Amino acid sequence: MKMSEWFCNKFYVTAAIIDIDEFKNYNDLFGHVKGDECFIKVTNAIIKSFSNTTPDLFRFGGDEFIVIIEEPNLNVLRNYIVDIMKSINDEQIPITEDQNGPALSVSIGAKTLKVDENYSLTNHIDLADKYLYEVKKNNRNHAVLNSEIVKIN
Repeated sequence: MKMSEWFCNKFYVTAAIIDIDEFKNYNDLFGHVKGDECFIKVTNAIIKSFSNTTPDLFRFGGDEFIVIIEEPNLNVLRNYIVDIMKSINDEQIPITEDQNGPALSVSIGAKTLKVDENYSLTNHIDLADKYLYEVKKNNRNHAVLNSEIVKIN
């Protein structure tokens, strides 16, 4: 398919950056082997959250993932984001030596854009990253989807 044909089929895509909260501290406390095991658990939790579809999932940087998903319905997207946060919280991965202490969580910045002839994946990821920065600055274990704060109920 030619690029011009692809852009004629305009669709909406969401880029979500998922950051593991306090991962550096986790890695420093438990070591790199446990850190790798943690990444596997987080990856599986993210995948499990998308029961009806298969998004593109990439590791991005040291403690972040990017999910790219074609989904026009914001309610469905919001549910996916909540499911990701819940799935990771349900893993109950301790972040301190106290097994009953706080558990690992994630923060998410997500932006939905229409893909057309002006679309740039780099710019799209930058916009999602700005939302992630907003979450990390104010709270953790939350998300921002298209400027809307999303929390676990």
